[in-house]
Amino acid sequence: MGKIQNKMPAGNAQREGVLCERIEFEQLISNLASTFIHLSPDQVDGKIEDALGQIATFLNAERGTLTQRDKTGKPTARHSWNVAELPELPRIDPEEFFPYGNAKIMAGEIYKFSRLEDLPPEAELDRRTMAELGIKSHITIPLTAGGVPLGTFSFSTMRKERAWPTDQVACLQLVGTILAGALARKQADAVLRTSEARYRTLFESANDAIFLMLGEDFIECNMQTCVMFGCSHDQILGKTPFDFSPPTQPDGSDSREKGSGKIIAALKGEPQFFEWQHYRYDGTTFDVEVSLNRVYWGEQPHLLAVVRNITERKQAEENLIRSEKRYRELYEGSRDGFGLVDLEGTLIATNLSLQNMLGYTKDEIKRMTFRDITPEKWHAHEERILREQVQIRGYSDVYAKEYRRKDGTIFPVELRTYLVRDAHGAPNGYWAFVRNITDRKRAEDALRESEEKYRSLVTTIPDVVWTTDNDGNTTYISPNVERVFGFTPADVYEQGGAIWFGRIHPDDVAYVKAAYEASTEDGALFDVEYRLRHRNGHWIWLHHRAVKTTNKAGQELVSGISSDITERIQIQAELQELTEQLTAERQELKEKNITLQQILAHLEQEKAHYKDEICSSVENLLVPIIQKLKQGDGSLKLKDIDVLENTLSAIIEKDLDEYKNNLKKLTPRELDVCKLIKAGQSSKEIADSLNISLPTVHKHREIIRRKLQITNKSINLGAYLRSRS
Repeated sequence: MGKIQNKMPAGNAQREGVLCERIEFEQLISNLASTFIHLSPDQVDGKIEDALGQIATFLNAERGTLTQRDKTGKPTARHSWNVAELPELPRIDPEEFFPYGNAKIMAGEIYKFSRLEDLPPEAELDRRTMAELGIKSHITIPLTAGGVPLGTFSFSTMRKERAWPTDQVACLQLVGTILAGALARKQADAVLRTSEARYRTLFESANDAIFLMLGEDFIECNMQTCVMFGCSHDQILGKTPFDFSPPTQPDGSDSREKGSGKIIAALKGEPQFFEWQHYRYDGTTFDVEVSLNRVYWGEQPHLLAVVRNITERKQAEENLIRSEKRYRELYEGSRDGFGLVDLEGTLIATNLSLQNMLGYTKDEIKRMTFRDITPEKWHAHEERILREQVQIRGYSDVYAKEYRRKDGTIFPVELRTYLVRDAHGAPNGYWAFVRNITDRKRAEDALRESEEKYRSLVTTIPDVVWTTDNDGNTTYISPNVERVFGFTPADVYEQGGAIWFGRIHPDDVAYVKAAYEASTEDGALFDVEYRLRHRNGHWIWLHHRAVKTTNKAGQELVSGISSDITERIQIQAELQELTEQLTAERQELKEKNITLQQILAHLEQEKAHYKDEICSSVENLLVPIIQKLKQGDGSLKLKDIDVLENTLSAIIEKDLDEYKNNLKKLTPRELDVCKLIKAGQSSKEIADSLNISLPTVHKHREIIRRKLQITNKSINLGAYLRSRS
């Protein structure tokens, strides 16, 4: 063949080459057509890139691309092929970067050029983008199926320019038709599968039981049917509705007779919708709502039954009836008043409580408006509430006003008003609950008066009243805290328990903390006295008394009162000191009395002794001399007079000399102690006066008694010294 071609004229060889190329291309297209016709929808995507590669290789193109688009022209999927040494083209929005070519493609036209210079001036952006991508020649063919655009497929050369002959373009359009058909089948299959999956999902996930019936027999059902009837799929198929129905329905009709009539009517094309009572597989009954319609499966009519369990709804209806009865009882028996008015304010309905509250009969009050029973000073206020609250959000906040009774007396009420709408949602009136708050107002006034008295008491008493929570945070403290402690209420609120415990005397901290914890944990009475450092630094004595309380919100608190008892403690200390001093002085006086009695007794003893000595001296010495004096006979001699004088002197000076001799034995310090004892000072006073210790004073006393030779005698030292002075 090659030899024959060599002998042929050049024109004939060229035509033959073109013809062979065309035949080869047609053969390629035929093979592709055969391949895609027999492909299943899920195999299409895998063969597209192979097809792109074969066609691009035949056309000497370096790139081939197929893009699927939605109905708006936006790309949804892309398949591409390029020679191995070239990178894949980036994904570019054709509407933004190829506006000229994109417009032609969206119009269903072929977009092609053999060289960039062939593009018209209005395609300048296309030209720049193609040049940046290195594209020299390009062709894009729209893909359509049944007039519906599915996407595009295109080829580009990167190494050299090439022409796009008409016959090749026609072949490429044919390839486009083949690919579009494959894509259309794929999309249709996807839609079918999606639709089938959707309906299967709906069938299986429906909350209602769904039956497919042939005549009276069940031939298919969904999973909810098994759940509703409490049995398996196989236990339902082949059965009839009457196998799951009691002999008679709640209205007394025969189930089979009534059900057969419904089935016959539905098969005639008359949709049936009715309530029914069924059995579960375990024999328990439940109420349902049945929708029965004729459907065709193939050419044979079937029945599609949708069964909804309405047991809860039936129960709700019964509950509603009972609720309405209770509401009516509540409406008529409520202690609060109930009133319904139209938009003009006319009282349409009232309960007995409101009628009694106002003193009108039911017929009398029907001819009145709510303004007739409301003092004029409240009209503007209530109109504003209706306008700004009820008409905007459908209800009001609870608000207070006054009503006027039939006898003219005014009384306070509290009410909340609601907007009433008709079946179309349009406002047509108001209703309200009304409560007579006369007693509550009295109680509030009494409480307010009590609180004012309490507040006055708290602010005037010298003590500090306080309240804390369980965490030690101060929730209230009376203003006079600053006078007592030097801290303002703001200081206390800010610092809390730290302002107390941080200033307690170190010796009292453990005792106070233990008492406080016992009061918060065990509810014990908190009653302690302790020392606290005042803000200015000096120590004060406090008496804290507190108990556990609960506020209106149910929060546990500790409430108490703190008293400054510094002055009392000081007075008590002074009294204690005075008491101790008086006790000591009383004891000392008692001792002095005892000593005095002892001294007197001793004196009496000494007196008797002296008397005996004197009597002895007088009898033995003086009496004879006195007798001589009486005789006067001259027998009295001078020596007798000396004896008389010496005897009298001895009697007088005997004891004093002995005392003076003993006194000389004392040291100067002991003599100082004697002077103070003789002056009547106590041992403690002597110690303070001489700046010596009390034990030293006691030691001096013992030494003095020993030196004065009265150690073993029951004689008071002070009295003894004073008697010898």
